Amino acid sequence: MADSLSWIRFYSEFADKLPRYRNDRKLLIDTIHGIHKELGFKIMTDKFKDGSLGPIQDICPFTVMSEFNRNLRPPNRIHTQGQLANLLEVRASPPNDWPGVPVLNSQWRWFYPYARTRNPDHIEELWNAFAAALAYAKNKSNRSKFIKSFDTVIKLGTTITMLTIGLFWIRPYEFLPLDSKTRLYLEEKIKISDLNPKSGEEYLDLTEKIQIILKTKTNIDSFPKLSITAYMHNSVEETGSNDDHESESSGDSDPYGSSYSIGNIVDDGCFVKKSDLESIMRMLKNTKNLILEGPPGTGKTYLAKKLAFALVGHKSDSGVRAIQFHPNLTYEDFVRGWRPAGSELVLQDGPFFDAINEAKEEQNQNRKFVIIIDEINRGNPASIFGEMLTLIEADKRSNDDAISLSHSHNKSEQVYVPPNLYIIGTMNVADRSIALVDMALRRRFDFFRLEPVFDKTWSGWVHENFRVIEPDILDKIGIAMTSLNERITKTRMLGPNFTIGHSYAMPKINDKILDAETWWRDVVKYKIGPLLQEYWFEDPETALAEEKKLLSVLET
Repeated sequence: MADSLSWIRFYSEFADKLPRYRNDRKLLIDTIHGIHKELGFKIMTDKFKDGSLGPIQDICPFTVMSEFNRNLRPPNRIHTQGQLANLLEVRASPPNDWPGVPVLNSQWRWFYPYARTRNPDHIEELWNAFAAALAYAKNKSNRSKFIKSFDTVIKLGTTITMLTIGLFWIRPYEFLPLDSKTRLYLEEKIKISDLNPKSGEEYLDLTEKIQIILKTKTNIDSFPKLSITAYMHNSVEETGSNDDHESESSGDSDPYGSSYSIGNIVDDGCFVKKSDLESIMRMLKNTKNLILEGPPGTGKTYLAKKLAFALVGHKSDSGVRAIQFHPNLTYEDFVRGWRPAGSELVLQDGPFFDAINEAKEEQNQNRKFVIIIDEINRGNPASIFGEMLTLIEADKRSNDDAISLSHSHNKSEQVYVPPNLYIIGTMNVADRSIALVDMALRRRFDFFRLEPVFDKTWSGWVHENFRVIEPDILDKIGIAMTSLNERITKTRMLGPNFTIGHSYAMPKINDKILDAETWWRDVVKYKIGPLLQEYWFEDPETALAEEKKLLSVLET
């Protein structure tokens, strides 16, 4: 166990010397960018208030240390910590193994948001918190100063999970890391359930409580040994797991987007059965390409985004791109094409190629990426994808199957779609203006059909979120909508593809509903009624009669 803790001396000295660069952060940033260039990584890019992108202008000490405490391959991690140690003149030998050291996902290793939304004091306060933590570790009389700094950065947006991981890096014997593996071990093996401190005071109280429990009830006598034990425990369990339960990301959770899974999709108001969601996820992981099809208003786009969140493992747009196909979209728009730039034409990548490049950069880090194509059948998919239609097949997702594109940057360029890029399309089957998807596209995608749902799940969700809409009126609306959909299904010129989905009878979560009757009249008059007029455009009397039936639920 002693050898497994050899990293602590290096990390502690690194933390001691890092504050010297508080007033020379540009040198820290330049050094990090130099390391990225040596390793072939992108530079750290910020998003500014004017909407522009550019190299970061500032950095906090925790984020500096995250450069070698993220999910990198060991040679890259060793190189990164070595170069930074040379800058800081750290004398302790850099480790080549890091047992039990929590790492962050490379996508979310910053301890603060982008500049466009960041409080201007956030990074400065993180430097204060770093200094306060070192002072507290040296002398416990600095407790109040540490608590104040802790609370300040939490209020500014740094999560407690992130902050406690960073504190553990700099003084592992003093600070408890509340990463996912340590939490799980404490809950399952030590039977400690309340692991969610809301303040610096609560965090220090929890730290002291767990120190006592470890020393009196276990043979684990320090937080570093606890972290090693927790990681070994979770590694054993993960080794025996199958693909359906694999960890969705290396490293810990997104600091600005909470973790997300199939269970969260159900909780968020999706009316697809959990067993069906699990089947959909299996299809997506196997085929890499999925299309959600169904009548209008069945929640296809909504579910596509939720599935993307569950696949990448967090609820944020990081790693998820969305685009909508339309009749005028071309290969040059979607994949790659020539575009004017001043007085000349330049070859520019489209959103699909951007997604490919982004996924390739993280391919070795087990990061998943998703591109959502809304209304995929409104364009001409075979033409828009071009030769990419072959490359998206699950068994051709490797460099061995790379091919040249019709528009290449050079003659030797070979392109493939990485296996960690997934495609989720949506398809409205009721649109009369578009043709059916051709067989070339269909055989490369799995399809899942969504249907209207007007059952207790639907009515329960509406009433739970909008109390003024009582269950009895929802029951009547459900019966009326089911009857209408049966009529549509039996109509020769319409059929099941034209049934009306539950989204039409679901208020938006931020809608202000004053009374149920006014809400339902507006839905029928301004949403469902016009659709019925379009369905029975040659028989407006039938459309009007069906509209009156829907309104009649208010009279009984």
